[in-house]
Amino acid sequence: MGWGVFRNDTIVRFPNWLIRGIAMQNKRVARKIRKEAMQQASRRFYSGN
Repeated sequence: MGWGVFRNDTIVRFPNWLIRGIAMQNKRVARKIRKEAMQQASRRFYSGN
């Protein structure tokens, strides 16, 4: 089963592998952003600003 998105009363279907790939990329990007945010927060904490 794939996801359907309604657009002007027509359904655009996305295959599962595409959804899975986007989800995996989002997870990877989110992890990278979270890591950078943690590093910035710790840097700010240690510098005392």
